[in-house]
Amino acid sequence: MFDWFMGEEARIAKRQRLLTDKAQPADERESVTEWLVSNGTPKAVVALLTRFDMTLEHQILDQKEKDRVYQHLVELGTDKVGRAVRAHLKRCRQVTFPLRLLEQLDGAGVAMDFVLDLLVVEAQRRDFKAERKFDLLTWLADRKDSRALAAAAEHIGDFDEGVRCASVGAILGQGDARGREVLEARLVDASEDSNRLKVRVATAFAQRRWKVGDVDRVAASLPPGFVVREGVVVQTG
Repeated sequence: MFDWFMGEEARIAKRQRLLTDKAQPADERESVTEWLVSNGTPKAVVALLTRFDMTLEHQILDQKEKDRVYQHLVELGTDKVGRAVRAHLKRCRQVTFPLRLLEQLDGAGVAMDFVLDLLVVEAQRRDFKAERKFDLLTWLADRKDSRALAAAAEHIGDFDEGVRCASVGAILGQGDARGREVLEARLVDASEDSNRLKVRVATAFAQRRWKVGDVDRVAASLPPGFVVREGVVVQTG
């Protein structure tokens, strides 16, 4: 690459463009990755992180490249990567790999605090980008924290069906009986038109033998295959 006349920032920016260019050959992106890792500056780390936002049609190759970048970032360590990955998480489109990286480098507690903060921000956004919320709630569903139920409940009325279902999953994942009230309220909400969500909630009520608060409203809101008997949701089909 004939770029010795460029400044450091320009050289990094050039390689970042190559790294996130789907049209580039895989070996070119690999070469660029190695250069950025060798550089190791904060801007180079940010450039490496942007690879997680680009997805190749060839899924196996895409996963392989992301795994390679991920491992390089782990090896660079939290002193070089920690601040950059936290900044990246505030604006990136794909949070799965960066969150995994933050959790490995800085620990589960730091990652949980950060995700809960991000969910507050996402709840206040006025845009219609559902992917970040969905991924954050999916991450939360696999981890328990006393604050998680309230954080997930903030998204149970989201415009996007996938986000609402992910919110249900995160609430159920906490194993907290307080989630019953939140889920029942959503089940009987007249604006809820997702049969998928209703089935998920009804199934959870049936499996956990939760008593319903408002028998009549719940019975009228249940999807086909569910009824209320003696105050408990029962699956009939």
